[in-house]
Order: sequence, then structure tokens, then C-alpha cells
Amino acid sequence: MNVYFKQKILPRINKRLINAFQYRLQEVDYYYIINQRISIVSPSNFRFIQIGAYDGISDDQITNFIQNYNIPGILLEPQIDVYNKLVENYSKQKNLILLNCALSTICGESDFFTIKDSVGVPSWAKQAASFHKDNLLKLKYGIPEHGIPSIPNIENLIQNIPVKTINFDGIFALLPSAFESIELLQIDAEGYDAEIIEMFPFHKIIPTIIRFEHMHLKNNDYVHALKKLKSLGYSILTEKSDTVAFISYRIGC
Repeated sequence: MNVYFKQKILPRINKRLINAFQYRLQEVDYYYIINQRISIVSPSNFRFIQIGAYDGISDDQITNFIQNYNIPGILLEPQIDVYNKLVENYSKQKNLILLNCALSTICGESDFFTIKDSVGVPSWAKQAASFHKDNLLKLKYGIPEHGIPSIPNIENLIQNIPVKTINFDGIFALLPSAFESIELLQIDAEGYDAEIIEMFPFHKIIPTIIRFEHMHLKNNDYVHALKKLKSLGYSILTEKSDTVAFISYRIGC
């Protein structure tokens, strides 16, 4: 684990969580948790949903599991050019459903903010796509504690594009009947993560593992998401930029 994160960032997160509801985060071995669950249910039964799949390779923590275990899942990516790369990169995987849309409360169309391709724009910038324009604007100064450099002229590079949207009812309607359980809900939605957790139908299904990006979340939204997950029986662990929630007895803990 990054030393700066361990010594500086983790204590700050713990302070606000302890003050909010007497809860402390710990370090996490995400790959151990997934491997442990796969060993229990078998790869063919380790079903997942990935919100914000991007190209399936860049900074993707589950690529190796998808490619090596051929686990079945449904992946959402709203940017059409990136989605085409996702389709290409996973062309050999036959257990995946790939959707060119963003998750929302409705099935339809919505405005989506992305960064234009331009000379001098870092290659990772296109991953910073969001329903929330403010999450892109703050890249003007970077996010040093998470190792994200600044893009000084970011306000001139943001574009608004229409994307197709789908809600969880629409997703589950597309899934084969075999998807009576979800083992992993993986979220990377650039500040929309807490809202996705709020809209997930936990009254119907409890994923064994949930991973979401917390670095773009407001403090209150982050704490609220953690409270909700804890109330549902999840154990909470943390990484530098992401949080992992899991049902401990399902992975043998």
C-alpha cells in the first residue's frame, strides 16, 4: 500500500468515519476476497455487474479474473469510442453482455460530460467522464493525494455528449435466468458511485462483494453509503481510491 496513503489519507478517512458512526476502515486485499469467493462458488457461478467498464483494460481491477476464469457478467460503458475498444478487448470472452450506456434511474438518454481528445491532454483523462461536470473541473488543480496531476485548461476541454441510459430493472431484464445471484458489483462512476449504491435493489439481491470509487465523493455521501452498506451486513475495507464492501461469511471469514 502507498506509504503516503497509509500515513496521511487513511487516518483522515478513519477520523471522519469514527466521528460519524464509530467505524474504522482497514487495508484490503481485494484480489484475495475475489479469489476466495470464486473458489467457493466456482468461476461459472461468479456473476458480476461492472458499471463504468471503460475499455476493459485501463486501471481495471477485474480484467484478469474475466480473462483467466471466464466469469459471466454484464458491463456498462457509455462512451461509444471507448465501448468499441471494450468490445474488441473482450472479443474472446463469450460469457459477457456489453452495453453502450450509462446507469441511471431511467431508461432513456442523458447528458454526459467527457474530456475532448486534444494535444497535451493525458491519455488517462478520458476515463474522467461523469454525469457531474464539477468532478471534471476539479482536475484543473489535480488530486495530489491520489496521484492525479492537474490539467490547467480543463474548462476548455470539457464536452457534453448525449448517452443512452439504463436502470437496474432494465439490466436485470437483460440478464439470463441463471443470474439469480450477483457475486460482484464493481462501480467506477466518477462521483456517481454513492447514487448507484442508493438505487441498487438490495431488497431483491445482495451482492457478495461491492467495490466503488470513493475519491470523488463528498464526505456526507460517502458516509451515508457506508452506513447503508453496514446496515445490510457488509464489512467495509478500503484502498487508496476505492472502498470494498463484502459479506464476510460468504468468503469464509
